[in-house]
Amino acid sequence: MQNIPSNLNELLIRVEQLLAAGQNGDALELIRSSRIDAPDARNAAGVVLMRLGKATEAIDVFRKLTTNDTGLFLKKDAPTIYGVNYATALILDGNVNGAIVVLNEIKDAGHPGVVHLRSAITRWRKSMPWLQRLWMDLSGCRANAPVMLDGLPGEL
Repeated sequence: MQNIPSNLNELLIRVEQLLAAGQNGDALELIRSSRIDAPDARNAAGVVLMRLGKATEAIDVFRKLTTNDTGLFLKKDAPTIYGVNYATALILDGNVNGAIVVLNEIKDAGHPGVVHLRSAITRWRKSMPWLQRLWMDLSGCRANAPVMLDGLPGEL
């Protein structure tokens, strides 16, 4: 790949252009080859991984960006969009309960990304028979049916 960006802003603009063109693999290669190690660059890598269908890898990226040293709670200074992306990756991986926990920790409950995910989860839950919802709530088991998200996952 030629013309590797030298700064974060240029990198994010180029990644956004590649994602818009559906060139997700090229976007990930650009991020990796840039060697820019900034939280926003790592967030972009997580978004690209989700769009490549690699939710488990994206979860690792977002967990490191958003959680404290114990890995149990969101950092107070973590940008809301990182938390939203983390919850999205968990949903894509089938861990809806984990996504709900993350969404509950996000301070800005009115953020469009939070509202969007909560709405998708509510629609998903309403589509299940009540006995299945009860079993999931009591057991913490993952559901077989995926949560349907509107649009492409992740936000830079």
